[in-house]
Amino acid sequence: MGNIKEIIVVGAGACGLMAARELSKKGKRVLIIESRNRIGGRIWSLPKSKFNFIAEAGAEFVHGEAKITQSLIKEAHLNYKEIPDWAEFWRYKDGRLNKASMEPANDSQTVNDINIKLQNLKKDISISQFLKKHLKNEKFKTLRERIIEMVRGYDAADPDKISTKSVYNEWLGGQNNSQGRIREGYGALINFLQSECRKNGVKIILNRHVNTFKIENKKVKIFTNDIGNYSGDIAMATQPVPVLKKFLLDSSFLKEAAFLSDIGFGGIIKILLGFKSRWWISVNKKLRNLSFLFSDKTIPTWWTQYPGRIPVLTGWFPVLGHEEFIQKDNKKILDLSLSILKKIFKTEDGFLKKQLISWKIINWPADIYAGGAYSYVTVKTEKTKKKLIEPIKGKLFLAGEALYNGDEIGTVEAALGSAKEVSKRILKL
Repeated sequence: MGNIKEIIVVGAGACGLMAARELSKKGKRVLIIESRNRIGGRIWSLPKSKFNFIAEAGAEFVHGEAKITQSLIKEAHLNYKEIPDWAEFWRYKDGRLNKASMEPANDSQTVNDINIKLQNLKKDISISQFLKKHLKNEKFKTLRERIIEMVRGYDAADPDKISTKSVYNEWLGGQNNSQGRIREGYGALINFLQSECRKNGVKIILNRHVNTFKIENKKVKIFTNDIGNYSGDIAMATQPVPVLKKFLLDSSFLKEAAFLSDIGFGGIIKILLGFKSRWWISVNKKLRNLSFLFSDKTIPTWWTQYPGRIPVLTGWFPVLGHEEFIQKDNKKILDLSLSILKKIFKTEDGFLKKQLISWKIINWPADIYAGGAYSYVTVKTEKTKKKLIEPIKGKLFLAGEALYNGDEIGTVEAALGSAKEVSKRILKL
């Protein structure tokens, strides 16, 4: 432990900042190198002036119990607001809007049947394979559709790749599936971590595109677009999976890069639409408590800020099967969004354009520092994560939401948890 004094952390997202805080608290000299011109990574809280509240361009919800996240919220004196039980979920299908549920199956017999089939599953398979093999009966048609809908939307995953056991743990494993938001925005949590780092002497360098790394003379060197390089006793790479994979490939660590291909990574375009009013209530008064809206349209998921009375709709667009939209102009994605909402709510021509006062399209798959939204578990992921626990050449540790040793993969909680896990391993050296 005494020999490790200087540590480089690549990435100033939730994982990088949390790791820097943990390490600097123990007296380590920590340098964070960030490619962007801001901290936060896939957490990006927009200025209040944009939508008249702190809108989230990236991570928005606190999922489930999230013990580490909730502990930080309290420590930072922030406020957590859970989506209430009476918040309503609606579904648009075949031209009709009806109340819906977040759960894939509502009746206890069906849930029990699925539980038995899953418990008897000896070898993990993709959810597509599971559905074809065990739920092929016509009576399960709607259930199959709902599960695929959830996997594509909520998990941003490819049904042919995502692990059945991970889907089971997520939806039927008895976990706390509550959701809420940080009233002050996730950005406030990131700013708190940054202030903690600064207090402990952590240096943060922005606008340094990280290219490669090299291990030389018992040091790890990080090469960026800046002249020269940055050297430390140990380094931790916290980039998203696609970026981390390129970093390893460009550094000629082909085996480790190949391992990362076994971790799923979903692509999401997030759409923020600010309106003059919550017009959907005037269109249909039954939607007063609308929280989430699911549909069979190209952009399948929308949500409000309920219980807040903010006239903003957020669209969630998984690009799997629609990859052409990654290169589309944002205006075309906006036009698609408005046309879908027009069909769902049966509004008159031009009504939504008159209501619209602000908008923002966040194309995460087109973002070179993200390459997508977040990770998911494939059939090979758990074995792969074990192979990536050990540092590369004893010097470069890998961390991030994709590599967390828990069930919350793909969340901010997983990013924070991975930071704590890897920091502990470094401090034991």
